[in-house]
Amino acid sequence: MSFLLLQMLICLLIAGLIGAVIGWLLRGNCSKKLQEHDEECQMKMRAVEREWNTKLNYSDDEQSHIDNSLLDVDDVAHADLKNQVQNEIDATKHSTLFDTVATALGIPGYKDEMSNVDDTKQIQLSDEKIKLYTDHGIDLETSKDIADNYDIQVIEGINSKYAKRLNELEIFTTHDLLKKLDRNYADIDNVAKKLKVQSEDILSWISMADILRLPKLNTKNAQLIQTVGISSVRDLSVVNTYSLHKEMMELNEKLNIAEEVPDIGTLEVWSKIAKLLG
Repeated sequence: MSFLLLQMLICLLIAGLIGAVIGWLLRGNCSKKLQEHDEECQMKMRAVEREWNTKLNYSDDEQSHIDNSLLDVDDVAHADLKNQVQNEIDATKHSTLFDTVATALGIPGYKDEMSNVDDTKQIQLSDEKIKLYTDHGIDLETSKDIADNYDIQVIEGINSKYAKRLNELEIFTTHDLLKKLDRNYADIDNVAKKLKVQSEDILSWISMADILRLPKLNTKNAQLIQTVGISSVRDLSVVNTYSLHKEMMELNEKLNIAEEVPDIGTLEVWSKIAKLLG
């Protein structure tokens, strides 16, 4: 019995020794393989690093050549864009975004052309209106005195976002606004929904556009007239000019809307012209 136990103990010792030897051999082999793998990875990383350093470390001449090439590409792209915008001038004269881009690109003569277009729209007067202005002492030689049609953005409350949406509806000027929307309440409601404003806002814009039909009237004075309760030239045609002047003076003193309140004589001229404009 004792002999059998001794044999079993000897077998266990031999098995333990064999396991230890095998473990040591395997551990040494794995460690070697891990080391080899690590060295291989480091070699690959150094190779990639050398490749990128080669690409990035240009000589001064090479870098200068590359910079000039990029500038040449930019010049070509800029020229192409200028030509493209120039070709679109006639079709997009009223676009606020186009105006900004064209000015930034420095398209020669663009601003002059647009100014001439605006001036032409402002001085296209009928024979009836010419006689009307002449009879009431309006200077026909001064464009600011006879102007009655303006870019839609002169109206208080119409910013570039609203102007762009109005332009899409072919409303570019104060005349366009009156022609398309004055007393057209169904369309006023539709436009208000598209612009996400109240119908009352559109009515206020129409009111301002109507008042601006009067000659020699700047936007601040038009705003002051509107603020005292005059919403159209028709209202102005029946108002007492003395009372109106007093109200405008008092209101402007409180709100400081206009730099200078028009005198009674000017208000009387506007009132007479308003009767004929209707």
